[in-house]
Amino acid sequence: MSWGRNNKNCIVMFYLKKDRSIRFLNHTISINGINRGIKRIIVILLEYYFKLFGKMPRVYLRVMISAERDLGLIPHFFNYYKTMGIKDFFVIIHAQNPESENIAKAVSLINELTKNLNVEISKWLGEPFVATVTQDKLDAIIGNLDKNAWIISADVDEFQEYPRGLKAVIKMCECLNYNYVAGRLIDRVSADHKLHPIKSDMPLWKQCPEKVILCDESVQCINKVVLHRKFIKLCTGNHFFKEATNGTAPREYILVIYVSHFKWFDNVILKIKTIKSWHGADDERDKRLTRAEQFFHLEEEKHNG
Repeated sequence: MSWGRNNKNCIVMFYLKKDRSIRFLNHTISINGINRGIKRIIVILLEYYFKLFGKMPRVYLRVMISAERDLGLIPHFFNYYKTMGIKDFFVIIHAQNPESENIAKAVSLINELTKNLNVEISKWLGEPFVATVTQDKLDAIIGNLDKNAWIISADVDEFQEYPRGLKAVIKMCECLNYNYVAGRLIDRVSADHKLHPIKSDMPLWKQCPEKVILCDESVQCINKVVLHRKFIKLCTGNHFFKEATNGTAPREYILVIYVSHFKWFDNVILKIKTIKSWHGADDERDKRLTRAEQFFHLEEEKHNG
């Protein structure tokens, strides 16, 4: 199937063809047969084109939110993805304590933030947060969508950054038959390297202006699948794809999306320890907790206190 655009207001005219070649100003450029660096430049230029032209495809966002620990992030999260053009949200509210007052607060807050949008909220109460169960529930909540639907999978502290817009990336994926987009987590921390409460009236980027990586770059925790067709099933934590359920091979988009990770606020250490207690022994969580305590000088504060 060939694809083309002809608009008198467009400066650039090109075609993306079956063989993944580009027809650009009467020249044919093969996507498969060129240097990866040049390929990236071509894709970026075409993303700029799609940023200006074309309709935003429908995209569904799914997220698991802890009513007991994530209330402060909810306004930031929904306002951010609404400005990206997301109008359909699937939300699971988790609380180990089924009597927690924060459950009603979270639901009320989300409903207020998503007025005039499509939001489906379900609850997972009375059980510990177990990653494998979480993934099953996130798959189930989008179970009725078409297999080719575009899904954003994000944790409530993950803010995906699309430099030329989400629409441009999806349009490029559709034209060149990519079915998922990979991301790379970048931790954001405060300028003084302290764990502060979340402020509702200040952008997260101002609260946490510094970029760091608080886990070993060789481990899976910095890798994410951020955007994908529904038939692409993800592993626990959305770190990698697990399988494609319609017989189509998973095909990763050529560009990587950076994800600002706004995890490091005043309740994070307790959050890590709580989840660790639910999961039992976990070397990676132990390393992450130790690294965080060292970075934020928490052990020194305990000693001096």
